[in-house]
Amino acid sequence: MRVRTLLTICAVVVLAAATSNGQVLRDDPGLPDLVLVDSAIAYLTDSDSGIVPINFINDEPLVGIEVTLIYDSPDVTLDSFSFVGSRVEYATFKGILTSDSTVIIYSFPVGEEPLIAPGSGLFGRLHYSYLPTIDTQIVTIDSITIIDDDIEYSTTFSDSASNAFKPQFQKGYLDIQESASCCIGDRGNVDGSIDEPVNVGDVIYLVDFIFFGGPEPPCIEEGNVDGIGEINVGDLIYLVNFIFHQGPPPPSCP
Repeated sequence: MRVRTLLTICAVVVLAAATSNGQVLRDDPGLPDLVLVDSAIAYLTDSDSGIVPINFINDEPLVGIEVTLIYDSPDVTLDSFSFVGSRVEYATFKGILTSDSTVIIYSFPVGEEPLIAPGSGLFGRLHYSYLPTIDTQIVTIDSITIIDDDIEYSTTFSDSASNAFKPQFQKGYLDIQESASCCIGDRGNVDGSIDEPVNVGDVIYLVDFIFFGGPEPPCIEEGNVDGIGEINVGDLIYLVNFIFHQGPPPPSCP
């Protein structure tokens, strides 16, 4: 496993200690916590890269988060992981370890830094690249358990008492398409999910884009939820009203 720095080693070992030496992870207390790998669309005709956000939900303070992932295509390369604009950007110890098609992503506060407060939002973004000559394909990004030197790395949260537990996990996809004809049916699939659902993940994506400088929706027409002008707060209000208050569905694409 390619280790970038000594601090990286220390960070991952400290966080992984809760799951090493045969310790059994406890059950997730309270409401189910969640790691949500988004789905995104990228186009061979427009670029040679794709960005997949990861969001998370926790209902109690956390001292650390570890997310272990595997992607199933040899045709794409994970170039980097960005914490910019995320809920854990402030943490000193954060980073990634990569090996072949797997990646360990970690973040935890140290010293006087506050714990990761209960809430929901962005954990970070996976940045993939590929050759423009590859075949169109759907890359699955899923959770994995990795054993290295008798230490187990897995998607794990650690509570304020450093007790480790496994959150729920939802896998995501990078859908690499040939054409940029992107809006299908009704608007609202802001995050470019592969099966075209309109759900809370689209709300999170739109909030991140409008207020925190996150990536623009992979299909602008899908992000223009109300079909009026450019993407703005009005689209967010329309989407929230539809999902949570039985408001009218987003209009069809042109």
